[in-house]
Amino acid sequence: MAKIRLEDGTEAEYLTPEEAKAQAEAAAAKALEDYKKANPEKTPEQIEAERKAAEEKAKSDAEPLNQLKAQLESVQKELRDSKIESFAKSFAGSDKAKQDAYKVAFGRLTGFEETTEGMAERAEAAARMIGVDPKTVNVGDVAGTGGNKNVDDAGKPVMTEADKPIQKALGITEEDVKKYGGEASKEGEQK
Repeated sequence: MAKIRLEDGTEAEYLTPEEAKAQAEAAAAKALEDYKKANPEKTPEQIEAERKAAEEKAKSDAEPLNQLKAQLESVQKELRDSKIESFAKSFAGSDKAKQDAYKVAFGRLTGFEETTEGMAERAEAAARMIGVDPKTVNVGDVAGTGGNKNVDDAGKPVMTEADKPIQKALGITEEDVKKYGGEASKEGEQK
C-alpha cells in the first residue's frame, strides 16, 4: 500500500498498480477454486471451455451496444458539423473563403461547453475572429435550429414549397407574394 496526502491534509492509502493486479489475480484464482469445488465433476478442460464461452457471450452481448455507441457518436458528429456549417454560412454569407476562415477559427477555440449555449458563444467568438459583428446575426436561431435556410444572403425571406399550404390557409395568394415579396407589413400599413 502506498500513501498520498490529499489537498485537505489528510492521508489516504491506495493500491499500487502491481498490488491491484495481484489482488485481481488472487480474486480470479479464488473464484476458479470456488467454482471447481461447486462442480467437482467437471474437468479443467470443461471449466476452461465454459470460461471461454462466457467471455465470447459477454463480447457478443456488448457488440450491439458498441454499435449503438458508434452510431450515436456518428450522428452527434454530423449534427455538430452541420451546426458549424450553418454558423459559417450565417456569419460569412456566401463567401467560401470567409466560411473556411470561420471554420478554422471555430475549430481553434477551446474552453466552451458542448451545449447549445456554449456552441453559440463559441460561434460568436469565431465570428469576431473573422471580423464579423455577431450582433448582426441571430445566433440563437442558428444554434437552436441549424440556421434559417429560408432567407437569401441579404436576410430577406424566401418562400418555399413548404410555405404554400400555410399561405393558402392564411388566404395569401401568389400575387400577394409577388406584390409584397414574402414580407409581412406592419399592422395597418399598406405596401
